[in-house]
Amino acid sequence: MNKNLSTIILTIPLCITLIICTLIYVNYGGNSYSTTTNPSRSNSSENQVMNTNEAASYLGISVSSLEKIIKEDDERRASNDYANAYELIPYVTLDENLVFSRSNLDQWINYNSLNKTSKK
Repeated sequence: MNKNLSTIILTIPLCITLIICTLIYVNYGGNSYSTTTNPSRSNSSENQVMNTNEAASYLGISVSSLEKIIKEDDERRASNDYANAYELIPYVTLDENLVFSRSNLDQWINYNSLNKTSKK
């Protein structure tokens, strides 16, 4: 009985430590990526999903410039004139609305910054 009691007594501080560490991670560590990943874009919407106006604002371009990029990339999509998916601006159409993912736009920017792809 002494052995079981000592095991329980030793297990309690371990469980409490795990709970405290989990709470600290959830409150501080779990959210640090989104606030420090791209500080230059911190004034834009914090939504992960954006409409065309929000995406244009996030990219720092006009809506008409974004629409031009989309049109050019759609032509490339139709002709399969691309090697990597991130050569083309990433979006999906839902109920006839274009929807953009912030993380996918960041990957698109990074890919095109590194590869300096030229638009045709």
